[in-house]
Amino acid sequence: MLSKEEIKAQIIKALSTKAPKPICPICQNDKWKVADGYVVLPVSPNPREIHMGGRIHPLVAVSCSKCGNTHLINLITLGFKPEELPNLKVSEDVEPKQ
Repeated sequence: MLSKEEIKAQIIKALSTKAPKPICPICQNDKWKVADGYVVLPVSPNPREIHMGGRIHPLVAVSCSKCGNTHLINLITLGFKPEELPNLKVSEDVEPKQ
């Protein structure tokens, strides 16, 4: 299993190919941090229902280090293949930082 820092480095590398120098639209800061865990957004065919255990959007949260503005970035759109996602698992021994 990869370390948390190795996983973050892979995500940052993928992000930098899509957005080489992202600027926060709120405070104009250019320093960002990647969350220690993931956000899983369920996909439902009905806008009034949640289907647990169905399709998802695998996302990583990226936050401005100055104001906290947070963006959810889709890991598949970043270039990770669905079969690679299990390799990005963060150790469950560590509580994700808020």
